[in-house]
Amino acid sequence: MSGPATEDRELRALTRSIEWIDGTAFFFVVVEDRSQRELILRRIQQELPTRRIRLVSVTRTTSNLLDQLRTLPPFNQRDALFVVGLENTIRNQEDTSAPIIRNLNASRDLFRTIFNGPIVFLVSPPVLVAIAAGAPDFFSTRSGVYDLKVEWEPAALAPRIRLHELLSTLEGADTSDAERRERIGMLRESTMWLRGHGADLAYFEAADRAITLFVRAGEWQAARQLAIEALATSDSQAPRHALRFLLHLARIALLNDQYDEAQDRLRRAAVITDETGDMSARAEIFELMAASYWNSGNPSATEEALRNVIELSERQGDYGRLAHALRNMGFLYSERKDIRRAVDTLRRAIYEARKTGDEALAAEIASSTSAILHRAGFSIEAEEQLRAGIAILERIGDAQRLAACYGELGQILTDRGDLDQAEEAYGHALAEADRAPFPPSFRLPFMFGLFRIAVERGAVAAAFRSLQDAQTLVMEGLALEQTPEAQERLATAKKYIDEAMPQIEAATKADEP
Repeated sequence: MSGPATEDRELRALTRSIEWIDGTAFFFVVVEDRSQRELILRRIQQELPTRRIRLVSVTRTTSNLLDQLRTLPPFNQRDALFVVGLENTIRNQEDTSAPIIRNLNASRDLFRTIFNGPIVFLVSPPVLVAIAAGAPDFFSTRSGVYDLKVEWEPAALAPRIRLHELLSTLEGADTSDAERRERIGMLRESTMWLRGHGADLAYFEAADRAITLFVRAGEWQAARQLAIEALATSDSQAPRHALRFLLHLARIALLNDQYDEAQDRLRRAAVITDETGDMSARAEIFELMAASYWNSGNPSATEEALRNVIELSERQGDYGRLAHALRNMGFLYSERKDIRRAVDTLRRAIYEARKTGDEALAAEIASSTSAILHRAGFSIEAEEQLRAGIAILERIGDAQRLAACYGELGQILTDRGDLDQAEEAYGHALAEADRAPFPPSFRLPFMFGLFRIAVERGAVAAAFRSLQDAQTLVMEGLALEQTPEAQERLATAKKYIDEAMPQIEAATKADEP
């Protein structure tokens, strides 16, 4: 039978192990309820005043914890690393084949190369069972299991449980606009409750996730207000969290074309990275600075910021960020008409993207490189680059991007006069479009491409059929696609068809025997 005395013994045993351990060791703390995590962490921190608690949150997309640790600022010998959120990727105790479990078992001995100290996992009982069964090599090496419980006042428990439920619901499922607004309001109340009751760690985590949700939902004012409140709470006591909310505010300012405010927030964030040595955050600051400078019409400052991103990403081995920075630098060179430099930079970006396994990004950059080459008059090289992107997309089965790339290939080939190959490319584009429920307007460029080929060949009847097919798609789209952008796009297409149709009809009649 457990009680306060047992819980105190468990806590003392855990804190002694954390304090005295020499080298890498893994400890598992069983937490029945996720909402208890804040108090457990606070009590451990009180018992270990000389240790710095470093917290890592595992998200639903995390498949390799070791890779996530590599992105963090350097550790020191007095750090204690706490890992939370494994229940986001390990669904139940039967989920022993989850990617994160397989990677834990395979990379046990590599942890000490990154963090030579105590690593504490706060887990639910089902997650503990899944790790023990699915990663026995990892679980049995210098490990201990502790069962800590913290008594909560009933009034304090309900808002935390509701908070986690709201976050999970909003992050994991589509909701109507009315439901989303209602849940966002409830989420805001819950985060404010945490703030008012001094649960800072839970408040900062909840505010961070809530701001991301607000931005995704287009609720920018609510996101900005919450970020300002969280920043005011974190500024004086938690520089790491203050950095997080400054970056949120910079992104929100960029979304609203408020470049001076974005740059001011980013400069304040850079001062914090000077103090904390967080080079990953510093690279992100330069990344956002580059976007701000570019959108405000300052290409030289954009280039300098991107060079900083590239240098920091190379130093940290952050190849995903490096690929994005190289892509943007390639676009900058393209705008300056420095085509060869642009293409060389973009080809390196493709290489870095593929190194990380991000095939979709590699294909996107290949398509952009092709467009740059095509505009510059290098048709053969543009085709080669685009076919390389198509090969990647065929492997990963991205029908939408594949259709678009085949459409771009059709345009390149038509411009060059290779009409048979162009017709084949547009046929592939329409076939890929048919594989997914794309709106009618998505197919229109391919229909107009076939119309252009028929006109180039002088095949009047084929041109007439293509224009009729396009007209049918436009009428379907006007009835189905109600967004202003789609309606404008369809109206433009309809005007083009209305102007071309009489001439094609007249030519068709003249061509008849």
